[in-house]
Amino acid sequence: MIIELLKFGEDLHGRPEGKEAYDSIAPRFVELADGEKVFIDFKGVSSVSTSWLDEFLSALQKKFGEHLFLRNVTNLSAKLSLDTLQEIGGRKFQRE
Repeated sequence: MIIELLKFGEDLHGRPEGKEAYDSIAPRFVELADGEKVFIDFKGVSSVSTSWLDEFLSALQKKFGEHLFLRNVTNLSAKLSLDTLQEIGGRKFQRE
């Protein structure tokens, strides 16, 4: 499964908005086969806050663990927010 973050907007900010984004895709998870990889695609995202990522990615990581991968993490905002989330939350996100 590929989840394109651009579908949620170019600028992703706020804890409530991150939770809302997660809740909007959660029903699709029943379609996934056990062990299927989930890719989070950052292509086209201009900025993303640590709080948005915490709500969205942390929930995905809890659900999919080692089957969760990040791709196209190229802009500085996304890189810094991910680094902060990993440092503060002690989480490790796999990048493709």
